Amino acid sequence: MAICCTPVSDIIVCAAADDTAAEAAERSIPEAPVTDAPLVAEALTARPSEGEACGAAIKKPGIDTGAPTLAYMGWCMAAPTLIYQHAFPLAKKRSPARMAWLATHLALCVLAGLPQVAQRIAPALSVVLGALDAGDSRAAASAYLELTASNFAGWLLLFLGVFHSGLDLAAEATRFADREVYKRAQAWWDAATLRQFWGLWNKLAHHWLLRTVCTPAASLR
Repeated sequence: MAICCTPVSDIIVCAAADDTAAEAAERSIPEAPVTDAPLVAEALTARPSEGEACGAAIKKPGIDTGAPTLAYMGWCMAAPTLIYQHAFPLAKKRSPARMAWLATHLALCVLAGLPQVAQRIAPALSVVLGALDAGDSRAAASAYLELTASNFAGWLLLFLGVFHSGLDLAAEATRFADREVYKRAQAWWDAATLRQFWGLWNKLAHHWLLRTVCTPAASLR
């Protein structure tokens, strides 16, 4: 029986050569180019956890890379998309209970905000303009302070009603399930600091550029 003795140094050299060859083979494999920009855009928007927030699971729509139809453009006008793309994630069904709550919240905000505008903001604005015409700076400053407080309260009520309840109600009615802008955990209207507000608000522009500009540009290389 012959015993084959291989030096340890030869084994190490052979193993290193095999590793080098494997690394070279991996580097020689070309990366797969991005050929379906709408599919990547759909992957960016389809988030099951966000779809579950509206009371239904996500259903991925078909990718349509052709010319948009009038029906789809009309749906984009009704849904709170804010931006256009070929496809959006859709919820499987609507939640009547959530729609009723959002409609009630919207009505309460409007009913509280409109009297604020009619009974406090409009009269204070008339007083400010009258005092400025009469040259009474003290009365104008006093009325302006009252106008500022009333305007801020009315703005908050109407802003909350339209941009929170109204857009969420439109999303629920049209089964629009992309909650990138309207997610509860990081809502830009609930930002505590100016830096947080700016970062959350620019997230929409970031995702729009990623879907509309960066991803299609990457598919052209």
